[in-house]
This record gives sequence, C-alpha cells and structure tokens, in this order.
Amino acid sequence: NRPTEIGAVYRRRCLLLKDDHKVEKMHTLDPSARLVSTKGGLTLKGGILMETEKGAGKSGDGTVPFASMNHCRTWEKEGCEVKVVELEGADHREILADSKFHETVLEH
Repeated sequence: NRPTEIGAVYRRRCLLLKDDHKVEKMHTLDPSARLVSTKGGLTLKGGILMETEKGAGKSGDGTVPFASMNHCRTWEKEGCEVKVVELEGADHREILADSKFHETVLEH
C-alpha cells in the first residue's frame, strides 16, 4: 500500500522543425491537469496519476499497480489454485531482503 504511478496526463505541443531537421516532442506532461473527483484514492500531481490506499483500500507497492499485482487471481477461473499473501509495507525492490517474505515462502 504505497502510492504507485498508474498513468499520466499529456497535452499536445506545437510541433516545430528545427533548422537541423530535428523533431520536437509532440506531447508533454501537463502539470496543470486537475482531477475532477478525488474519489477512488487517486492523486494527480505534475501530470502523474497515482493510486493510493485511500480509494479501494489497496494500492501498489510503489512500482507495480495493485491491479497488476492482483492479476494472478484471474487464474482461479482457469482452475488454478491461487493463494495471495499481502505483505503490508513491503517495498517492491526491498521485498527480497524482507524476512516476512522469506517466512511466507517457506510456509507455502
């Protein structure tokens, strides 16, 4: 449950050709974009859309969005046995050094 980037808001830029024939980016982050509603635990800052635990009570690990981490649950429909263990406060990169992670792996 860490704030996790899930999207971005872009705006069009004027496309200009330079004398040396380089093309400028057509789109750029829109730092002036605002959310219409703050329901759902989403925040928007500097054009970056983040999910937080304030919405559905769950968010990603700071790198991977919650919906992606939870995708394995769809395998149950195909007859696979799936057990999900959520390690509260575990960070994406540091999880391999987290003793809770090792204990969970050994239990299963």
